[in-house]
Amino acid sequence: MSLRRVERSKVFPQMSRVEKAYTEEEPTTPKRNATLDYKAGSNYIEVIGRVSHKMRRLHFVIDGDVDKLHELPVVFWFHGMFDYSASFVHRQYGILGRSVGAPQPPTDWVAVALDRPGYGSSTGSWATKEWTYEDFARDVEAVADAIGVDRFYVSGHSSGGPCALACAAHIPERIIGAGVMAGDCEYAEEGAPQLGQFPEGCAFVFGRYIMCGQHRGFEADFFCERNRWDFRCEEIARPVLFWRGTHDRIITEKIAMFTTKRIPGCVLEFVDGDHMAFLQRKVQHDHVRRLMEVCAEASSAA
Repeated sequence: MSLRRVERSKVFPQMSRVEKAYTEEEPTTPKRNATLDYKAGSNYIEVIGRVSHKMRRLHFVIDGDVDKLHELPVVFWFHGMFDYSASFVHRQYGILGRSVGAPQPPTDWVAVALDRPGYGSSTGSWATKEWTYEDFARDVEAVADAIGVDRFYVSGHSSGGPCALACAAHIPERIIGAGVMAGDCEYAEEGAPQLGQFPEGCAFVFGRYIMCGQHRGFEADFFCERNRWDFRCEEIARPVLFWRGTHDRIITEKIAMFTTKRIPGCVLEFVDGDHMAFLQRKVQHDHVRRLMEVCAEASSAA
């Protein structure tokens, strides 16, 4: 099956929608409409679910100079479990109500922060147990097509880490490089270590998501993480940078080593801080700059 654009809907203030549907036709390159009025703020597209065939909404936020979206490098941000796009854009608070730093967007690249289905303003998948990492990668591809971006970087924190790797595995022709910040490993793989100690406040966050009816995001994340992944880390052929906090009690050094040893040429580096240090704006920006350096070094060595 292929995913292609079938029509453009009316663009509303602060909400851009692009209708998409799965078809049985041969794969085609979506025609990009340069007049789409994407904003430096909340945007939406709609896709039809692979399993449920029901329409669902994908929400994403563009952070940075949107007028240079097609001139500057583009980085897709993927949040962690219980989190949402606010932790990666110029908002005041992210997960657990913690400040994510001064509201200063990037100046030398453009960030696109996507809410995974069931989180933030994205509607949940109607079939969470059928949800796959490839489904997510195709969602990212749909957003990239909608905004007219061919190739881009991806970076994910915690549960967003495997999502970044999934993009490198499933849509490698679109990916320049993948960054992982304290990302989970494939826990169902033989010999895999298990999670460390969760910080205080996680139970409160989980309860909040249940009360808000946003549990589908958590369910989809948990199902994907705890089962065999639909890609092999050993087959990833894009540059990968993995950062782990030296004081991270959730993603232990064993978890980081287990993942990075499986990815050819993966660069593992340790930075000062705990698991939540990656929600700080400076750390995120330093990570992107280092990711770009790693990709440039890999390109030069090729």
